[in-house]
Amino acid sequence: MTESTFNTEKKEDRLLDIPCRVCGDRSSGKHYGIYSCDGCSGFFKRSIHRNRVYTCKAQGDLKGKCPIDKTHRNQCRACRLRKCFEACMNKDVLWVKAHAGNIGNERADQLAKDATQHGQPYSLIKLPKPHIKGLLRKSMLEEWQTSWKNGDKGRKIYNILPSVSLRPTNWIREVVIFFSQHGPFPAYLKRFHLSDSDFCSCGGIGKALHYATKCIYSVLAYEEASAKLRTRMAEKCRQ
Repeated sequence: MTESTFNTEKKEDRLLDIPCRVCGDRSSGKHYGIYSCDGCSGFFKRSIHRNRVYTCKAQGDLKGKCPIDKTHRNQCRACRLRKCFEACMNKDVLWVKAHAGNIGNERADQLAKDATQHGQPYSLIKLPKPHIKGLLRKSMLEEWQTSWKNGDKGRKIYNILPSVSLRPTNWIREVVIFFSQHGPFPAYLKRFHLSDSDFCSCGGIGKALHYATKCIYSVLAYEEASAKLRTRMAEKCRQ
């Protein structure tokens, strides 16, 4: 541990020991001229910037004397603001940008100011709304397509549908389950600990393609269903 690190940690420890002069909670540093917590400094900032006027709802001798501490500081905003001023919070303290001194951020701020002061206001650009919507839709689709192409999920669906579109694909539920393999298959259920095994009853890996092409039970069920259908058709022909 270096000496500077040690001094920094000691300074932070001392800072945590300094209570907020408004509510007594741990302060996070100096805000508006006094040591205060983030809650009280944020409350003071909102109250001043929005020109809020609060009224104490206490009655009789208790009016204007509500306790302001860590537990009760949110119960009466009027008394909390009064205590902020009594603790010498200064509303005239200027807010310093967090990125002050960062050349890139300050350059971006300057360019934004130049654009608003000397550039052409956006409201004067006479573009039809359908054209603007078309540009936004095109940009969105391009970003979506890039994300879909370079992603690491849904690659089996990507091999079937490599291009994104806002038009719905008219796939029935069974087709979606087959191609995505997200369905009542042992191999899929095992991934989420909903099945003890990922094997089919015939001994193969229980995936959608297995049931469609290899599983002996699927073949037997298909042959049984085909036989019933042939029998039914034959009976209708005899009638």
